[in-house]
Amino acid sequence: MTRHERLGAFEHPRGIVDGTQPSPNRAPTPRAIRNAVTTVSSGRSLYETRRAAMGQASEASGTRKTVGMPAVQIDVLDVWSEAQRSAIAEAVQQALVATLDVPERDRFQVIRAHPSQDFVFDRGYLEIERSDRFVMVTVTLAAGRSTEAKQAFYTELCRGLVRAVGLRPQDLAVALVENQREDWSFGHGEASYLTIPRERWR
Repeated sequence: MTRHERLGAFEHPRGIVDGTQPSPNRAPTPRAIRNAVTTVSSGRSLYETRRAAMGQASEASGTRKTVGMPAVQIDVLDVWSEAQRSAIAEAVQQALVATLDVPERDRFQVIRAHPSQDFVFDRGYLEIERSDRFVMVTVTLAAGRSTEAKQAFYTELCRGLVRAVGLRPQDLAVALVENQREDWSFGHGEASYLTIPRERWR
C-alpha cells in the first residue's frame, strides 16, 4: 500500500479522509463512531460529527464510556503568535475528544514556545522536510486505545491544524506515551483513578 493510499484524500490540505457516516436509522457502534468522517460539502468537522454520534450512542444505550484524561505537551519554536498557539492547543483537544474518547472538559496542556537553540529537531528525518513552524505534540494517556483509534487521532489532528493555523502536514509530529491508572495523581497524594469511582472521572 502506498503512502497516498493510506492517507487517501487527506494527502492534500483541503482533502478529506475516506470513510462512512453512522446510519441515521440506528445508534452507531463504537467502530462506526471511530470511523465517522465528514466531507467538505457537509461543513462539519470530524470533531462535530463524532460528538453528535457519541451523543446518539449514549442516548440509545443510557451509558457512555468513561476514559481518563490525557496530559498534553505542545512544543513549537517562538515563531507562532499567542493566538496561533491557542488555536493549536484547541485543535489538539478537539482531536482527542473526537477520536480517543477523552471527555471534553478534561484538558491539561502545557504549551511551550522555544528559541531555536532550545528546541532542536531533525529537519529531514524519514525524508520529511520540516520548517520553523514544526509542531511537536506529546500526549501522555492511560493505555488501552486501539491502533485504529491512534491512527484516527493522528489524522484528525493533522486535519485540524491545517484548518486552524495553515500548518503543513509535514510540520507535525506526535508521540503517544501510555501508562497505567496507578500512574496518575490529581491531588491529596492519592492514585486518583484507584480511589475515585469511575462515574466521577468526568
